[in-house]
Amino acid sequence: MNKANRGDLYPVVISALEGARYTGNLVQLTCGQLGKDEFEQIREVAELIRGRWVGGKKFGFVFPDEIEPEIIIRDIISKGKMPPKNRYSLFPTPKTVIDIVLNEIIRDEIDWVEEPKILEPSAGLGAFVLALQERYPSATITAVEIDEVNVKMMEEKGIRPVQADFLKTNWEEDFDLVVMNPPFDGTACAHHFLHA
Repeated sequence: MNKANRGDLYPVVISALEGARYTGNLVQLTCGQLGKDEFEQIREVAELIRGRWVGGKKFGFVFPDEIEPEIIIRDIISKGKMPPKNRYSLFPTPKTVIDIVLNEIIRDEIDWVEEPKILEPSAGLGAFVLALQERYPSATITAVEIDEVNVKMMEEKGIRPVQADFLKTNWEEDFDLVVMNPPFDGTACAHHFLHA
């Protein structure tokens, strides 16, 4: 085993992740037997980005559908460091919540606007943005996201987000609607609401 400094990925781990097979939300290691420390570091990386080990036929790490593990893992490999633990308090918005917001809370609040301008200030992985694009195809949707990895995942889905800290932005334009699932860490939620 090649020892790594605290927070650094072992060279063997980097090699194993580079050679892994990525199939949708499944990541399978193809490197053969790893030492206990190396496998534990890979398991920790996967768990930090919401993956879990599954044996049987899949025999790999499975991630929620909204996560694109290859994009995230390639970013981690490029940095050679353990990923931070949910540094921006990301909790992807479940489809059931999106449906409730769009169909029961917003309903037809802006249906009368021909080309609505919509702001999503904490876009995360883009779940709200995709639903809004489907419901309001003529809308201009401004999606703001601070995390560069989440931005990459949204771009893979065809979304063109603005990478920025929403709390440090000053928009010149007015929006017809603001839709968000803000971070709920500490006072971040209140700050997002007040700034929007």
